[in-house]
Amino acid sequence: MIKPDQTDHIIVIGGANADITGIATAAYSETESNIGKLTVGAGGVGRNIADNFARLARDSDIKTYFLSALGTDIYGDMILAASQQAGIDMRHCQIVPDQATATYLSIIDDKGEMRSAINDMSIVKHINIDYLKQHDKLLNQAKLIIFDANLNQQTIDYICQNFNHIAIFADSVSNAKADKLNQNLNHIHTLSPNKNEAFALTGINPTNANELCKMAKIFHHQGLKNIFITLGSNGVFSSTNISGQPQMHQADALAVKPKNANGAGDAFLAGLAFAWLQKLDPESQVYFAQKCACLALESEFTINPTLCLQKVLDYTETKL
Repeated sequence: MIKPDQTDHIIVIGGANADITGIATAAYSETESNIGKLTVGAGGVGRNIADNFARLARDSDIKTYFLSALGTDIYGDMILAASQQAGIDMRHCQIVPDQATATYLSIIDDKGEMRSAINDMSIVKHINIDYLKQHDKLLNQAKLIIFDANLNQQTIDYICQNFNHIAIFADSVSNAKADKLNQNLNHIHTLSPNKNEAFALTGINPTNANELCKMAKIFHHQGLKNIFITLGSNGVFSSTNISGQPQMHQADALAVKPKNANGAGDAFLAGLAFAWLQKLDPESQVYFAQKCACLALESEFTINPTLCLQKVLDYTETKL
């Protein structure tokens, strides 16, 4: 793989929160107290993407900056320390006095699937235009910008309309938040929604190959260059618009025994971004990103603490 120039950096803009996760270790019941394990760690879609990317880039010369907001509490201190340990440059992340750090509480069943979640992300309102204007020079020098749809509409508009000369990757986060991206698809280089988020953006339910192709054409017609739709056990559908000629491909899912479904999408997008910077072709980008996601799925933590570039390159599918 080609190493980026020494001056290269990427910037991730988005949410950072404390992840409180309850994982059932026996048959899960919705209405009972479940036996299991509780973990507390650093999370947030944007922060998770930055964390995964920084771990992949650790042996290269590329730097990962993270723009976000943390509160003045123990969770903020934990996130700051964990992010720095992962290799993220947190010097430009704002600390907001008298504000609580965002918190995300999720329940995972004994099969590794999320059953419910509650989030308090009110501090995200401080990731606003005035804050980003303080970092215009850093943003303009970036090789790549990634943001998540936890940001408010005005902030997303500002990023897309002022920095679209740089490749912008976006994470749609959820069905409800995906709609924030609709008016800026022509400024986004790469989008990686799951099938439900893609449905929310296009109104098409991707139940077969024809519907996926129709969906891709709608995205491209709106100006989106690259779309990677994650389909769970059905793999990944991708479409790259090269000179007006969409190149479409569907990759099979990789075999994996999941311990925790949280964080797989974040690892996937980080893998896509890293592979794109290495100038890999779209199919190779997908395969690299899928391996990143599998490593996340195999960990009980939202971020696999062993993730690194060599681990991804050496990854082989689990025999089920």
